Amino acid sequence: MSEDGQAGEARLTAKGKATRGRIVDAAAELMFAHGVARTGVEDVQKRAGVSASQLYHYFGDKRTLVRAVIARQTEAVLEAQEPLIGRLDSFEGLQAWRDVLVDLQRQRACAGGARQCTFVTTRSSGRLWSRSQRAAAAWSGVTAAL
Repeated sequence: MSEDGQAGEARLTAKGKATRGRIVDAAAELMFAHGVARTGVEDVQKRAGVSASQLYHYFGDKRTLVRAVIARQTEAVLEAQEPLIGRLDSFEGLQAWRDVLVDLQRQRACAGGARQCTFVTTRSSGRLWSRSQRAAAAWSGVTAAL
């Protein structure tokens, strides 16, 4: 299993991919609402409607599940913001990006902060995974260009 919990996903059946996705979705929702430390695997099982054996079949432990959630959230953040990041070559582009982020926070009543930061800052080790490093590199490149 890779650090982000995605090893073998290509070998899963459609039903297996759906089950794995349901587990990651449930974990992401609970971890965003309650934090990583206060989300137990039993909570995830219940929310996803899976047995313990199913959860541990796809994720060997909670750490691997957390990594899969971080990977999913990182991809979602990068995918959603990629068009805006590509236009950050001017002050107007930076303002447009800011406006989108502020609107998103207003829609959520500022609950939870930035999803990616919520997961990364609750990780016990200071080491970030490759996708998180890619996200950080994207932001560094943007800010360096300004």
